[in-house]
Amino acid sequence: MDFEKLCYQVLKRINDHSATNLHFKESEILNPSNLNSDITQIRYAIKALKEEGLIEGLSIQISCDGCCVTLSQNGEPRLTLKGHRYLKENSFLNKTLSTVKDILISKI
Repeated sequence: MDFEKLCYQVLKRINDHSATNLHFKESEILNPSNLNSDITQIRYAIKALKEEGLIEGLSIQISCDGCCVTLSQNGEPRLTLKGHRYLKENSFLNKTLSTVKDILISKI
């Protein structure tokens, strides 16, 4: 999967999870097979999202068998305001509407 798409999917899954108010289960929400990626790519995506200030509550911990994404000590994973904006600005519907507007404006 394209790295930007993976980052978007991770953000979307964390956002969807936050809306349910259920306990975060990393094995379900950030499962490599569910994200069509491997754990290393997911790790880099989470690292990038955290460094860009789009998410809070997740950190990368190295386990005995490689790299495992685990929760940080500051509670449930969540999107920051910047993360919500990114998700909104990059949604498929928003991109589609923008393209349609551009086409309509060019024909006027």
